[in-house]
Amino acid sequence: MPKKINILTLLIILVALFATMPMTLNAQDTQPTSIPILPESTEDSAAPTAPDIAPPVVPQTNPESTVEPEATTAVVEPEGDDEPIEIPFNTEAVCPVAVEDSFTATEILCSDISSGEACIGNGTVDSVFGADVDANFSQSNDRVQLTSLDQLTLTSGSTWTIIRAQLELTTTDGGDIATGTLFAYGNLTLTDTGRVASGGAQNGTVVAERGMNVRRAPGNEGVVVWQLQGGQQITVTGISSDREWIRMVIPNEFAGTGWVYAPYIQVDGGDETLPVVDASSPAPDLTPPEFAPGQSFELLSAPLPDNCDADTPSSGLLLQSPSGTPDALRLQINSAEIQVSGTVFIQALAGEVLRISVLEGQTTVLFDGSEATASANNRINVPLDINLVVNGAPESEPFDAEELGNIPIRLLPRQIAFGLAPIDESASADNTGFGTPPPTSEPTMCTLTAPDEVRNIRSGPSTEYPIVQVLEANQSVMAIGQALGELNLTWYQTDTSGWVRIDTVTVSGDCSALPTVEAPPLPEPTEVPEDTADDAVSALSSSTLANLTCDGTSITGSTTSDGTDTSVTIGGTWTANAGTTATFTTQGGLLRPEFGDLIKLVAEDGTEIAGSGEGRSLSVTFEADTVFEARFSAANGDVVLMAVSCQ
Repeated sequence: MPKKINILTLLIILVALFATMPMTLNAQDTQPTSIPILPESTEDSAAPTAPDIAPPVVPQTNPESTVEPEATTAVVEPEGDDEPIEIPFNTEAVCPVAVEDSFTATEILCSDISSGEACIGNGTVDSVFGADVDANFSQSNDRVQLTSLDQLTLTSGSTWTIIRAQLELTTTDGGDIATGTLFAYGNLTLTDTGRVASGGAQNGTVVAERGMNVRRAPGNEGVVVWQLQGGQQITVTGISSDREWIRMVIPNEFAGTGWVYAPYIQVDGGDETLPVVDASSPAPDLTPPEFAPGQSFELLSAPLPDNCDADTPSSGLLLQSPSGTPDALRLQINSAEIQVSGTVFIQALAGEVLRISVLEGQTTVLFDGSEATASANNRINVPLDINLVVNGAPESEPFDAEELGNIPIRLLPRQIAFGLAPIDESASADNTGFGTPPPTSEPTMCTLTAPDEVRNIRSGPSTEYPIVQVLEANQSVMAIGQALGELNLTWYQTDTSGWVRIDTVTVSGDCSALPTVEAPPLPEPTEVPEDTADDAVSALSSSTLANLTCDGTSITGSTTSDGTDTSVTIGGTWTANAGTTATFTTQGGLLRPEFGDLIKLVAEDGTEIAGSGEGRSLSVTFEADTVFEARFSAANGDVVLMAVSCQ
């Protein structure tokens, strides 16, 4: 009997062990679940609440972390009673890394953009588009038409943000649009402030064969104020609610508003395109804007953090005018007009200054009747209030290239010498320096082409050297060397033994690898011998320019037509000695049929001595001492350049 009990007891123990084994394994493989225990409420404590399912995590600051802090909206404290301006980009003292990589990415992604287009080369951008625009412009390789954007905000922490754009800008001669290359980078906001002329205007044609009346108000009771002829073209700006009367611009010097019977007007695109107006509706402003969208901006840029390296780029805009454009580009930044002929870097610090640093060429800033002009290695400062409004006259001063840090000149279409150390002929072949291509065994091919007008070729790399040849419109020459001239502009030595300046021609090929050539000495000035009755000397003098002794040198002059006459005069009153042969050449200007010649020499009594017809060069040999004027055909706003030599 005891043995049976022992066996039974053993079986019970084994069953119990097997029953507990799964529970034990389960406990080992599963994390215990915390059950919140609520404390009892007392008179001295508030009723407790259950913990959230996902309680907020408070991040711990890790000094070794490379994660960027989130951008915060900073506020610039105003002076006086002005409202503070919000800065939408990151103002934390974060220095960028891999800046050169961002420049390289921009070279790869954005080198082929079209005129009027913008491209993100690196980083992220916050974009605000105009009405009815459905597009995206936020990350690398995104592209968009610049005029479709109302605002861009670039934020750069450790990642450097950069945009390339091709700005379509007017020029100082008032002629065709020219395309400037713009790079915006760093921490900045760029808001388009270009004004658009009021819309709603269309072309219309009078279809009434015998003409029709124009009335002061819509309806037959309106007073007749003008008559239109059958087939006449007019500008229409609206239609009445009953669609029976069309509002138009009266085609006279006053350009007032009138009304015509709608069935007698054929509207381009149909009258359904016209806005509904009445007699009390304001007339649209059809005046073309001075600065259109994509030509005028409000700029706010952040200062460089103090703890960054000296070669860290400053935030701002890098702008270069195109080669082959003799006239300056015009744009507006923070209501100040900037005329750029060369390369500039632009910054705008709220409550401080709008700063235009000239890296190459020459720039002029105009505001409220004041102006300042600066050449390379100088800058123009324009005071700004806390709301980015100009509140003082522009002034120029020199600056040190190191103040701007690492300017990405290698991205520019035209090579410039700003910030580059002098060439070390003893340097090794692999030590080419920033932006300089490695040497190659292939011969360097660099072609220079006059884009649309005659270009001067001089005997040396400066305008102080005489003109020895001219490059006709669309004619090309090969460049064999280069040198740096005034205004930090590169001059190319041609295979015809002359020199031409980089911004006067279109450059193609690998010109950066051309060897640096030492400039020839300037011609020595020759003393003017005294005239004698027996030995006359060829000479040419101007009342406003230098005198010539006909020794191979030349002088230049220029002026701008104000439209009051069909020609402009350069050099004032000229005097030529008997036997002197004078050669005048010109650039710019427009042949006016009523004037008849591009160049014309006119004697004191008003008689014509000689004319060039359509030619841009005129040579005349004077048989006697002659006093005359040199006149050049020009239209309103034309900039006319002249060069003259004699023998």
